[in-house]
Amino acid sequence: MDESQLNNLIQQYAKYLNYQQQTLDRIDSILEKDNHYQRILQCKNDFAKNYARHHFSQTDEDGLTIEINKRIIKGKKKKNTFLELGVGTGCENNTLILLAMGWEGSWFGGEELSFDHTISDRLKFQKIFISKENIKNIYEKSLLENKIDHHNLISIDLDGNDYEIASSILNLKANPDVFIVEYNAIFPPQIRWEMTYNEKHQWQGDSYFGASLASFVDLFKSHEYFLCACNPSTGSNAFFVKNQYRDLFKDVPESINDIYMEPNYLLRAKHHWPISPKLVSSIIS
Repeated sequence: MDESQLNNLIQQYAKYLNYQQQTLDRIDSILEKDNHYQRILQCKNDFAKNYARHHFSQTDEDGLTIEINKRIIKGKKKKNTFLELGVGTGCENNTLILLAMGWEGSWFGGEELSFDHTISDRLKFQKIFISKENIKNIYEKSLLENKIDHHNLISIDLDGNDYEIASSILNLKANPDVFIVEYNAIFPPQIRWEMTYNEKHQWQGDSYFGASLASFVDLFKSHEYFLCACNPSTGSNAFFVKNQYRDLFKDVPESINDIYMEPNYLLRAKHHWPISPKLVSSIIS
């Protein structure tokens, strides 16, 4: 076999591997969509079942965020702001959809953003490792830089000390209409568990993080919030809404057992192309 024949054979093998990978990706996508539909069918919370949608969040949190705020705000003309703790590179989180809708707010997290946030007058960002020791300064800074006395929505996704940080913010008399928190869905809804606080904790990609849904329900109930939804696709994020809006959510069950969603973390397929930094820049500018 001469060099030309060998190169041709290598090229044909490379094409075969590429075709094989494309086939596996299609199978993954089909299985993921079927898994998602099955989880939606099994969801007992009509609110989550009807409104869960994916735009910029990790999976289907965005639709829940949109519908909750649609019911609460009801077209009122006012400044709407958010605070999000733990935003990754800024291309996939819980409040990017709110920026797209014209909201303003602050991001804090331990990673660099993949775009220049300073082009925006609606988004403030600080790279910082968030702890119970500095959360008071972070929260007060977010109010000051947005020129407000409270946020409409706060989202927390820190892969660890989420419960302690949420509790600290609530004790600062924070009074947002909506809280989004990552819960540890490995625990069924009747179990109360919170990770021992560790200022230096870094998630190791395992099940040791955060707190169970029941523990979060107890925490937020003591501050006059009700559990509105858990996102159906993965069972990762829980949405809490102020009790004063409970009558607007008659499609939400009373029991935690009917709202809890079990974990489904290992998703390989994506619902659309990756969010590009260029797209985010066009949204915030």
